[in-house]
Amino acid sequence: MAPDHIEALPVRATYAQLLADSEDFAGSVIAYEDLLPAALRIWGPDHLGSLMIRGCLAEARVRRDGAPADGLIDFAGLVDDCLRVLGPGRYVTEATLAFRDALRESGPALPSTAYGELLEQYGKAERSGRATPTAG
Repeated sequence: MAPDHIEALPVRATYAQLLADSEDFAGSVIAYEDLLPAALRIWGPDHLGSLMIRGCLAEARVRRDGAPADGLIDFAGLVDDCLRVLGPGRYVTEATLAFRDALRESGPALPSTAYGELLEQYGKAERSGRATPTAG
């Protein structure tokens, strides 16, 4: 299977996320930067997967560079696109808003909760019919 095959994209995204989870943010950025053009070409810019990859790449860059202010620029654009494509109340939109707000509040520090964790928490809340995640 070719690396740009549609079925390879989620595997490549998982690999990039595993690098981030192991705190290899430089490697994660490289993996996401390599993946994003293929996702945009195959899925298009408004596909849920493309939006999530953009968010994960932006976070990996923030954590690699230790620069929350730079991440605010990427997440502001991503929030706009999520609202336009998905609308408010969808888990990716809400997780993206939450991470953008965490970046704003963190000042020079980095948010303690990862974007991927927020995606998971808000996704579970959406599937269960709750508006927002609950602790635990």
